Amino acid sequence: MSGPRLPRPTGFVFGGGAASTAAQVGMLKAVLAAGIEPDLVVGTSAGALNGAVLAKDPKRAVEVLTRVWCDCRRSTVIGDTRFRVLRNLLGGHYMFRGDRLAELFDREVGVRTFAELPVRFACVATDLESGEPALLDEGDLVSALHSTCAIPGVFPVPRRDGRLLADGAYVANVPIRQALSLGAASLVVFDSRPRITHRGDPKDVRDTMTFAFAAALKQQYERDVEHARASVPVLCPPGQPTSHIKGFDFTGAPAMIATAEAATAAWLGHVVTEELPHPA
Repeated sequence: MSGPRLPRPTGFVFGGGAASTAAQVGMLKAVLAAGIEPDLVVGTSAGALNGAVLAKDPKRAVEVLTRVWCDCRRSTVIGDTRFRVLRNLLGGHYMFRGDRLAELFDREVGVRTFAELPVRFACVATDLESGEPALLDEGDLVSALHSTCAIPGVFPVPRRDGRLLADGAYVANVPIRQALSLGAASLVVFDSRPRITHRGDPKDVRDTMTFAFAAALKQQYERDVEHARASVPVLCPPGQPTSHIKGFDFTGAPAMIATAEAATAAWLGHVVTEELPHPA
């Protein structure tokens, strides 16, 4: 299947979303099958892992990422026992040490620096001191991936180049503006946040916090897509989960990937370049 022709360079943008980020693999498979390829890649949080694997080897990325997400378990990203978690909380500012995450990044990306990636790649973290997005695109790759995934209170927040960095979701969960700043003339935006039409009333404190954060991310995403569409064509593949996905519950990954691939492939069959939003 041939997809729409997009102006080059084309930026692929991967948003955060913990376990739900597996759906991006299905979207990506359909997009690549349609002949749309990335010239640059930008990712945030878990989406940065997808982006880094793609930037390393676009031809094998879907195969590698399908295995990564379908084989992933809580123990893949968290190795701390309950006793260790208690020690972490009493002695520091986080629940989990993050060593399993670093091992995952090192094993699956397989290169140490941004410069070794054949396709230009960047990821986004939150600068906790300035409150601004921190665009990471040079130097050590594994520490950059750790920074963009460092959820405060959950994982250690590292210092990198003198900056205290945390998960990029707080300022750029779907790093659309950062892809534009790197020169993208068109965008393919992989946003896997669950699309829940009616959440009902929150049942507890966790629900209340989840609802509030989801609302903030939704507004951030819609505002940034509108901003981008004022200047470049933007594709936003469908196929997002329709129910809440727990952050470290990866059991639904195979179904999410298959559903997203089918939805995106069907959608691409109806998208033509002339219908894409272009600047006035």
